[in-house]
Amino acid sequence: MRDEREPVDGGFVIGPWQDERTTITATGTTTANAVNAGLSGVLAVYRGEIEATGADDATTALPLRAEASDLAGVFTSLAASLMDEIDHDAYDVRGVRFDGMVRTDDGLAGWGYALAVPEGRRRSPLAIEDVEVFDEGGAFTLRARLLRGEPVSGTG
Repeated sequence: MRDEREPVDGGFVIGPWQDERTTITATGTTTANAVNAGLSGVLAVYRGEIEATGADDATTALPLRAEASDLAGVFTSLAASLMDEIDHDAYDVRGVRFDGMVRTDDGLAGWGYALAVPEGRRRSPLAIEDVEVFDEGGAFTLRARLLRGEPVSGTG
């Protein structure tokens, strides 16, 4: 029997809130699956909606790009870029897609898209406190600790 608190391949679990902090645990059989699941977890926490958010209705793809020396840094930068797009007054981000990652002379570069519709909504800002990545022999686990701040308002 699977523990409901453990994420499945390409899935995420959001831990309980304590002192305005929560932890997202994302797993995947590949780093791409783990990063995509982690970004989906950040979006779910930010939106306050764990279920699907209607990404199929998205009419706009907002590019996300990051470079860093390691996978944790790429994830942190992509998540920060995603949160910047979520904070945009003109869009309501409904989904996220991680498209890929390549090695560079300085480390790694990763990219994807925030999938949105034109409209704003009230949000609570988040900050990423730290990210850990574990290679567990055939499975990758990404843990990101998030800090919640005061709500900011978008238009709408």
